[in-house]
Order: sequence, then C-alpha cells, then structure tokens
Amino acid sequence: MKPTSTMWARAPWLLPLATLSLLSACQPKAPPAEVKPVVWVSTAQAAAGRAPRVFSAVLQPRVESPVGFRVGGRITLRLVETGQRVKAGQTLAQLSTDDLLTGLQSARQQVLGAEAELSQLQADAARLERLSADGSAPAAELERQRTRVRAAQARLDAARQGAQLADNRVNHATLKAPFEGVIVQVMADAGQVLDEGQPMFLIARSGEIEAEIDLPEDLVPLVTSTAAELHVPGQPELKPLPLSVREVAPKGMGPGRQVRVRYALKTGVQPAAALRWGQTAEVHWPAADTRGVSVPAGALVKREGAPQVWVVSGQGDDQRLQAQPVSVQRYSGDAVIIDGLSPGMKVVSAGAQKLVAGTAVIPRERTHTHLALPTSSDRGQP
Repeated sequence: MKPTSTMWARAPWLLPLATLSLLSACQPKAPPAEVKPVVWVSTAQAAAGRAPRVFSAVLQPRVESPVGFRVGGRITLRLVETGQRVKAGQTLAQLSTDDLLTGLQSARQQVLGAEAELSQLQADAARLERLSADGSAPAAELERQRTRVRAAQARLDAARQGAQLADNRVNHATLKAPFEGVIVQVMADAGQVLDEGQPMFLIARSGEIEAEIDLPEDLVPLVTSTAAELHVPGQPELKPLPLSVREVAPKGMGPGRQVRVRYALKTGVQPAAALRWGQTAEVHWPAADTRGVSVPAGALVKREGAPQVWVVSGQGDDQRLQAQPVSVQRYSGDAVIIDGLSPGMKVVSAGAQKLVAGTAVIPRERTHTHLALPTSSDRGQP
C-alpha cells in the first residue's frame, strides 16, 4: 500500500524516521578492525667470550650383532637371560633335533648304497679287464664299464657331501656365542618356531665402548677438525678420555635434523671399569672464541634448510614480523648462540614455526622464568 498525504497528516512523526532509514541505508559500512595476534618475544642478549661446547652422550657398544640359528626349528632350551655376560663358544640355546637326526640317518644310508654300487661296478670292471686282455671281451664294453665306475664314484661323493651337510645341520641346532659379550636383547623363547637365520639374541661385543651424540647440522663440518674428550658426571676420579671420530651419519634425522656422531676411545686408551653401556656421559669440545647473540632455542626455525628467526620490527601500533636469516654457532642448554642479529632485537621465542612474514602483531616480553601476561588494558585481544 502506497503512503498518502492523509497518512502523513495523521502520523507526522513517521516522516523523520523514514528519512533517517533512507540516509543510513546509503552510507557505506566501516571496514572491520584488523585482528593482531599476540606473540611472545625475547630480547637478544650479547654472548661474547670463551665457552666450551658440551654435548650429552650415551655410551654404546661398538658392535651389536644379531645371533640366530643357521637352521629352522622349534626352540627346546634357552640358557641365557638379558644382561648376562657370555664367553665365546658358550651354548645359548638349543633346537629340537628329531627331524634333523632323521635327515642325517637318511643321508648316511644313501652313502652306504652308493658305496655298495661302486664296489660292484669296480669288481665288474676288473673282470672285464681280465677278459679283454685275452680278447674274450671287446674293448668298447670295458670302456663303458669304466664310465659306469666314474659315475658311481661321483654319486658316492655327492652322497658323502649330503651326509656331511646333514651332520652340520644337526650341529647348527645348538646356538653358541660367536664372541665374548653381553646379551642385550632376547628375541625368542622356548617353544617358539624359528625360520632359518631368524635372530634370537642381540649380543654386544665386550671391551669396545663408544660415545654417541646428536649434533645440529650446522656443527657437522667441525666434527673431524675438533678435538673431543669424554667426561662422566658424578665420577670425578675418572680423568677425561680423548676421543676420535669413528662414524658420522650421512644425514640428519627427526624434526630437529640432528646428525648422529659416534666417538671411539683413541688407540692405547683403556676405558675405566666404571664405564658401562647405556651410561650417560658428556662429550666436551675445547673452548673457542664465540661472538654473537643468545636467544631461546625455540626462536630458531628452519625454512628450506636454512636457519632463521622472526624479528618484530616497527613501533607503536604498527609492529610486524620480519624473517631474519642467521647462522648457528652453538647450543647452550635452552639457548642458542647465533650470528646475524644485534643485541636488543626482539625475536619471537614461542610458536615461531607457524608465523607468516609481514603479519601485524602485539609483542609480549617473555623471559626464561616467566611470561608477561596481558593486563586489563589488553581486553579484547587474543
């Protein structure tokens, strides 16, 4: 229904409301305010001076060999336990030999049959030689008989080898330690059926101890040129032992791309009796001049294999994230010493893996002991 002059005359108060509605409909809407996430930041601290590099290590045996039966069968006896020290040649376990003894007996019977056949053919050959000497038997028949003798001799040799193999299989049903060491793991027990070659024990060779550490990829080029010593915390009577690099993994593993390095005691150095496998120790690199800044380890991220940190730049209400490439000097507890930053710069030290360059943020100071919590003036911010 269209409005008429009579309507306006009866309700004059409708006219201002209609005009106000039309004006509000024509005005553009204001854009929504930008939501700025809160990020925890730490101040880069100067880290100059001389400091040794210390890496956590675990003592490991150099050789760990899986040991199993060379034949398949059912385990009837297990004689050792995990952690037990064994000597070379000591019996570790035994398989059921019923089927193996039956095979050995069959192989020996085949040898007897081949020997009897060869003996008969040799006697026939000797008879033909006498007949051939006076012309009573043709020479061709004698030659054929000699061929039968050679074939019988080959069958006898094969039967004897088969019997020897069957005898070896019976002996292989007894598992013996290949060297002196310690049982690290038991992988099967009595009553279980094993396939040929399936491991039953993991044995660590005695007398060979190595220190295993995980290094950041940035430090791997320094491994071969840096002297290292083994220290055992809690044993001050044990002097530092010199180490030599034996093995460096070809690539890093895990989220932190840590490279596994194994150190061996240098030739002529006898390890103390206090050292044992699985013990926690430390590998020390000598002190070196270091210059750079210290930031929390959580500030370091890797993009396309290169380390970087997120720097908060700008002032006031316009503070944004900026990616800053850095180089790692060393790790020190929960901190990392890096080059590429200046002391006093603010870096994101928590949740740095999920940030985007150029994002406007609200920084909050973070220390190693507490977080600066938002105040009442931050109401409405995430």
